[in-house]
Amino acid sequence: MSPMDSTALHQRPRRIAMVSM
Repeated sequence: MSPMDSTALHQRPRRIAMVSM
């Protein structure tokens, strides 16, 4: 995961987590 993904996860764990994976 990139730094940007980590930040996104903090903001929207559910939405970004699914999109990232």
